[in-house]
Amino acid sequence: MKFGVMILVIAMFLLGACSNKPSLDAINQDNNQHSSTASQLVEYKIELSEGNLVGSKDKITANKGDNVSIIVASDKAINIHLHGYDIEKHIPAHREAKIDVNANATGRFIITSHSVNDVDESVSAHEEDEAHEEHVLVTLEIYP
Repeated sequence: MKFGVMILVIAMFLLGACSNKPSLDAINQDNNQHSSTASQLVEYKIELSEGNLVGSKDKITANKGDNVSIIVASDKAINIHLHGYDIEKHIPAHREAKIDVNANATGRFIITSHSVNDVDESVSAHEEDEAHEEHVLVTLEIYP
């Protein structure tokens, strides 16, 4: 009986050693490498003309934990809104505004513009008169 148990244990050991599956230690080491990536500063510059995006770069990307800085320049007064993070900025005509965000949530987040004629900075972009249109400028994609 002891001999049969010993044969069974040796057979299981040999089958485990010949397997193509990674060991638990290898899986844990791989997971630790992916989760310990250092955050980076990611900067983007966006230019608007008449409320429309100049150029064809309509997607910007970052990784979770990155510090993202988006500088938006506009030729006319406009409000911009980073959905999901709920950050709104007013850009005076012929000026720039900067959106700084710590990318702690993953997913796709649109940045929209809300054109304004008479800007009231005390009113949020979504409370403005419906005559002011919202335009999607770019999508911020944050990866895990």
